[in-house]
Amino acid sequence: MEIRANYGLLHRREQDLLRRAGVGRDLDLVETILTDLVSDYTAARMAWAVEEALALRAYAVVAAGAISRFEPVATAIGARSWVALAALVDGVVERGRLDTALRLLDAAEAAADTTGSDTSTTNVAGRHRERIRGRRAEPAGPETPT
Repeated sequence: MEIRANYGLLHRREQDLLRRAGVGRDLDLVETILTDLVSDYTAARMAWAVEEALALRAYAVVAAGAISRFEPVATAIGARSWVALAALVDGVVERGRLDTALRLLDAAEAAADTTGSDTSTTNVAGRHRERIRGRRAEPAGPETPT
């Protein structure tokens, strides 16, 4: 799946693919594998691979509808992957859980603020933080033109 994602073939379709694959049945295993990969990639200083594994973890919990797992995933993501965080937030907003959406954004922002800054990603992390704060101001999502 990651190779296809590299070329934009799965853009915004990851959740659908995981849902169809029945990720909910094996969510514990999927999260364990992805969490271990994040740890290994972090130790190897493979920032891009860390972001991809975190994004897959977010897509998996959204696909499974496991709302109770959204906040720990948002905390793990912090300011590393805006698209994955947006998937979590959209997942709860679609269920009418604006309070949970705000908690997710708060958790991600708090995690981003406590993370040590890596000079190679500081500008990206700063832009992600700005997006988190902007999305927090409009938890229901961007306005649609009428």
